[in-house]
Amino acid sequence: MTTPILFDQQLIRQHRQRAACKYSDFAFLKDAAAARLADRLDLIQRNFDLCLDVGAHDGRLMQHLNRLGKIGHIIRTDPAEQFAIASRQYGPGVVHVLSELPYKPKSFDAVFSCVSLHWVDDLPGLMVQARQLLRPDGLLLN
Repeated sequence: MTTPILFDQQLIRQHRQRAACKYSDFAFLKDAAAARLADRLDLIQRNFDLCLDVGAHDGRLMQHLNRLGKIGHIIRTDPAEQFAIASRQYGPGVVHVLSELPYKPKSFDAVFSCVSLHWVDDLPGLMVQARQLLRPDGLLLN
């Protein structure tokens, strides 16, 4: 059985490209969600050397995570090139569709996603991919 196509990924990319230039004007929900995710991470008593941020937008999540001092390096992904460029101050940005995580298994200590996974056609499939990317005792936080 094939996964039904619910979202036009090319159209999502176009919309995100267009939104990137004025994202700060309307990112209050992303800020609130990022702050809550950082609060949850703050409860965990360990550091994460290499992390993946799926659907990073402009790197706003990293603004909140950096204050914790628990994150070493992070790779940010987004379907829009403009967002990858806008957030490069937080580390390397990779452009690809949200539903594909083309990385080596067991290569990340944590995988984060903040206000992005609702655009994925096959959410259970993406969760399987994310789990495979995590090292033993890795963290998936959404």
